[in-house]
Amino acid sequence: MPLYGSGIPIEEVSERILGYLGAFEAFGDRVFLERAEEGSRYLLERRLFANGHLRLEGHLVVELEYAFAGTALLASWQQDRSRTECLEAARKIADRLVEEHIGGAIDHALKAAQLLAPMYRITGNETYLKAALRRAFRAVALQLPYGGWPGADSRIWYHCIIARSLIDTYIATPNTLAYYAKKDRIARAITAALNRVASAQSADGHIKIGRGDGSSDPLFAEQAEILRRHSARFTAGRFVPSPVALEDFAPHQAMDLLTTAFEELAVQPAAIMAHGLARVAVRSPALHRLEFETHLVGRYAQFLRRLARINSETGKRIGVAADYAHSGTHRAQASSGRR
Repeated sequence: MPLYGSGIPIEEVSERILGYLGAFEAFGDRVFLERAEEGSRYLLERRLFANGHLRLEGHLVVELEYAFAGTALLASWQQDRSRTECLEAARKIADRLVEEHIGGAIDHALKAAQLLAPMYRITGNETYLKAALRRAFRAVALQLPYGGWPGADSRIWYHCIIARSLIDTYIATPNTLAYYAKKDRIARAITAALNRVASAQSADGHIKIGRGDGSSDPLFAEQAEILRRHSARFTAGRFVPSPVALEDFAPHQAMDLLTTAFEELAVQPAAIMAHGLARVAVRSPALHRLEFETHLVGRYAQFLRRLARINSETGKRIGVAADYAHSGTHRAQASSGRR
């Protein structure tokens, strides 16, 4: 990544850790676990300072990169509870995020909730929950009527980061009278965000960029040209120039949102949409960034494994739905499933 420094950016390592952990859960092949452990050791030994701050490479946005590292380390601990050093590191990073001011970009600011909210569930420290809620309600207040967010945050990539972060905050927020109104408001925002994704998904599984129509997105032409030039520099190996469609540049974030919506909130249309997305994303010949591809494939395999554990009646319904998801009827299904 031609942004800053010469080391490996935190997000590249973190996304691979999550992808390999998902693949290990799905397939049980220890090579995936070994790769994930190598990544977590890299973060612990080469990137983490004793006070929870991180040495950044690539992106220099504290909230975003700290959240990437913290969630990856937390996932490593959740896979193996004996690795308490990963939990302690995630806690220290979360402490630094509590102190951090809320940044300008909505997705950057809210990504931190993906670490803060789970840390509240694990530790019971309400400081983490309050910090996650502060960030969540900033995003809720800025949400537009169509379900997305203004400016660059209207892109599906960033939209899915925001919506996934809202889900994490929602499920961490207690079902008590003190939090009822807050939780209800976040639920409404999640509903609108998921419906926006449903309306943007084509019958063949692709998710359109911008607000559903790339031609109306003022950033499309500029960013498409940046991606084209970047991809053109890589003509050897497995990195293949993209045919420009930016909708294919964000499937890992969309998969993460859709599978989380199904697993945590039981939104069945999200599972159908995830199958449709995977149908085009997994078979795509263009590998834009290998860490995102690793996350996508590992997360989808993990989702399929978890789906198999659901009771047979529900699993059968999802299986039937997935068979006709590509026909376009999944959009009607998604509409009827609005929460």
